[in-house]
Amino acid sequence: MFVRSKKTALKFAAVTAGAVLMAASAQAQPLGGQGSGAMGGGAMGHELSPEQQAFVQEFLKKQGELNRIQERLAQVEQQVVENNSEVQALRSDLEGKVADRMREAGVEPDSIIDELQGIAGKLDGGISDEAERNSLIQEFETKREQFLSAQQRALQDAEVQATQEKLQDTVLTAMKQIEPDTESMLDQLRAKERELQEMQLRAMQMQ
Repeated sequence: MFVRSKKTALKFAAVTAGAVLMAASAQAQPLGGQGSGAMGGGAMGHELSPEQQAFVQEFLKKQGELNRIQERLAQVEQQVVENNSEVQALRSDLEGKVADRMREAGVEPDSIIDELQGIAGKLDGGISDEAERNSLIQEFETKREQFLSAQQRALQDAEVQATQEKLQDTVLTAMKQIEPDTESMLDQLRAKERELQEMQLRAMQMQ
């Protein structure tokens, strides 16, 4: 198994999970943002016209199609991650490089993760004092943002990016061996994302 420890898995989930799917969507704006708000806000805040009803149905249909493609690609990628030793080694290498860059910037990832887990444990244990609970939540969010910010800066490092690209290429090659239609499905994924983004913009204009 590629996961060296639960701490490592938690620490670098955002870095290495979904390497190919994230790369496929890298140029797309996140679905569910401002446009999605328009779908559920102004246009949905009153009785819909027949045109709006048809529009919403078409949007939901395309969203469902995109979800099915994502699910299949994620299944194939997970198979690769669990069974391909080269991918596992590259993930481990990437994790190590990211951690090194974070430390070089003065952020100790293991320490922050320990602190986050400690705060989460206190919150899960139940705290009756609302002020104390809110303080812990704020502390958790502050440390989490500190960690993610340092991690994001580490991902801008040229060596880290080269390793990440190699990981993505290796995963993609292995996925094609399991699912020959992988490339076509990735093209469909990108096309569906663009269609949904365009529909979100149209939804804002329909308000």
